[in-house]
Amino acid sequence: LQSNNSRIFATYGLNDLIEIWTSPGLTRVRVINTKQGSVTRADFVDDTDDIVTSGRDGRLLRWAVTGEATLLAQLDQSIEGFVQLPGSESMVFNSADGALWRRSSDGHTTRLRPAKSRVNRILARPDRRTIYIGYADGEVIAIDTESWRYSTILEASGAIGEISITPDGHTIAVASNDGTIHVGTQYSDQSPGQEIPWLNLPVRARNQALTPDGLLIALATDGTIWMYSISLRRWLCLPTGTRDLRRVAITASGDSAAVVDGEGRLIWIDLNAARKLFDDAR
Repeated sequence: LQSNNSRIFATYGLNDLIEIWTSPGLTRVRVINTKQGSVTRADFVDDTDDIVTSGRDGRLLRWAVTGEATLLAQLDQSIEGFVQLPGSESMVFNSADGALWRRSSDGHTTRLRPAKSRVNRILARPDRRTIYIGYADGEVIAIDTESWRYSTILEASGAIGEISITPDGHTIAVASNDGTIHVGTQYSDQSPGQEIPWLNLPVRARNQALTPDGLLIALATDGTIWMYSISLRRWLCLPTGTRDLRRVAITASGDSAAVVDGEGRLIWIDLNAARKLFDDAR
């Protein structure tokens, strides 16, 4: 997890510790014992070095550089994830039972949606006007953070595993465990709840990512790396020989991608070379 100013990054696992490291330099500068039992999610606050954590103990905390903690919200059950919104400490988060909650900038916490299926993914659009929630029952909803109304934009036949959005918010990709990646296009004048036309791609993906220009990289459960050009509607296939591909990350420029497997090995992908192959196949 890297800060927005790229000065530091944070690491955390299944315990209640957060390690803060400098970047570049790879020097550990501090360790935060959150005392939350287990940290479920962490995120840096805008362009600061402050960090917000959610935990199994039901607390949402903001940590200053000094290590001092501020309690933002507390529930009687685990907080599983959150997204930050514009404004001082305003955010949306989900509890273990699938309920959605809003913390307003004045410190009040209200419930946005009652408990239902488990929330598997919560993600804000880059402009943070819209929040997408993916559920274990296959539903994806969009929340308009101006009106605070929500609507269903997708009902997949399998649990939602991943949601990815291009930096301009124009393209969204939703992976469900029925072996489909749903790709949709939105326009700048489109309201958050407006119907999205979906293109369904037959890929059983463990993880995925989108480049700024709409190149989808999906890690299949059989160890294949699939690349799909949304604009050209063409595929590239890269067999890796390993069935335990875990995560893919794309550089900010979109020129390269890195894939890590279960044994800690990295696969580096030249995406510009992939784009050339797409162009040559026209």
